[in-house]
Amino acid sequence: MIRFWRENFGTALKVKPFDSSLDVIQDFAGILGLDLPKSDTRRLERAEPADTLLRAMFNTRFQDKVLPDEFDRFVTNSSSAPPPSLQDMAKRCFNHQAAEEIIAEKRELFEYIRDNIGFDFFDEEPRPSNLPDDTELQRRVIDYLVEVTFDQAQRLKRLERLIYDHMGK
Repeated sequence: MIRFWRENFGTALKVKPFDSSLDVIQDFAGILGLDLPKSDTRRLERAEPADTLLRAMFNTRFQDKVLPDEFDRFVTNSSSAPPPSLQDMAKRCFNHQAAEEIIAEKRELFEYIRDNIGFDFFDEEPRPSNLPDDTELQRRVIDYLVEVTFDQAQRLKRLERLIYDHMGK
């Protein structure tokens, strides 16, 4: 994907390294030439671990690639297989030990990124795996599941009301 963007949009596409200290909203606004008022609210560069883990658990139910909107549209248990444990999925999801192997398998792509964009993944040591705390992860997954459950309950209630109204009862 990055090759396509670079070949089609050239330097109009700016690729930046991940920096957890960066406020991505302020940074993006600056690139656009906008001066936004500073906010005390932290804008996350990526989803928190519980969201990432739920999406990973969802994605393992499909052989092909799963785009983020699939999770958003189909948060249901469509598989008869038992779900993996949160701890097992966290170990898989946040494990960076295979980074060197992945970079080696996709060497041509990473050479392209190095030569055309300037990020040299060959020159860096893989980040150490950083597993989220089990207790906090479980708490946050429950928080997300409560929200999903409430949302689905509201949607079902609206659907029932539409069916009821359509049947004229």
